[in-house]
Amino acid sequence: MSPLKYFLIPLGALAVIAFLVAVQYGSQFAWLVVIPLVMMAGVLTLKPQISWWYWTKMSPPDLSTDFAPILDRFDLYRSLDSAGKREFRRRTFLLRESTQYIAQGSDKVPKDLEVMIAASAATVSFYRKDFAFPEFDTVVFYPHQFPSPQHEQLHASELYPPDGTFIFTANFFVRSVMEPKSYLQLGIYEFAKAYQLVYPGRRLPQMEWEAIRKISKFTKEKLTEFIGLPEPDRSAIGLTLYFTHAESFQRAYPDQYTAFANAIRPEPLNN
Repeated sequence: MSPLKYFLIPLGALAVIAFLVAVQYGSQFAWLVVIPLVMMAGVLTLKPQISWWYWTKMSPPDLSTDFAPILDRFDLYRSLDSAGKREFRRRTFLLRESTQYIAQGSDKVPKDLEVMIAASAATVSFYRKDFAFPEFDTVVFYPHQFPSPQHEQLHASELYPPDGTFIFTANFFVRSVMEPKSYLQLGIYEFAKAYQLVYPGRRLPQMEWEAIRKISKFTKEKLTEFIGLPEPDRSAIGLTLYFTHAESFQRAYPDQYTAFANAIRPEPLNN
């Protein structure tokens, strides 16, 4: 249940008491009703901030076990111990709640897709205490590839910084989450791009196409076709492979693997 209940229920009770006082003792006390009503309106206006404060400071949340099969698609989550898994789920919950989801062509974004997005974000920022992406709080899903103000050609994923928005083709996104060894994980890829904007002091290394191919068997042509845009972001691809192809990445390019680790961790990771 929403943490707003801890604020709205007492304020509602105060409004009722104030109303009864006004009825009992005269209309000169009617102004007392206004105070809790104004406070209730303020609580509703500040719902995102109040919810975030409550969940982070007072009552750490957890995801429903119904989403366990989705989280198991994330290599980082599977590699964590029980405490780490608990923290990953907590962050996924918070990132999901702090994001607005819009479905183009349907009424509502399925909850599974919301969790896939939030878990992608939690993966990219997992090693940071400040794990949120406050500048990027909207995710739009299309049922098909789409054009945009930035790119006229049809494509499957995009980060649009002016509006703080991620845009995805739903079936391409789901496919990439469920089969990250076969398709570039688009959620991690786009959040890796956002990471470089939110934390500009933590620039990601630039990968060469041959290194990308050797680690993942993803060629430039295959990635360009899947994403739908020319010149995909090689740094964001590198961080995506850091999480989805960690074993082959570390084996083939240990120095670059460490460089990516250092870019997303508060403390350097030694070779």
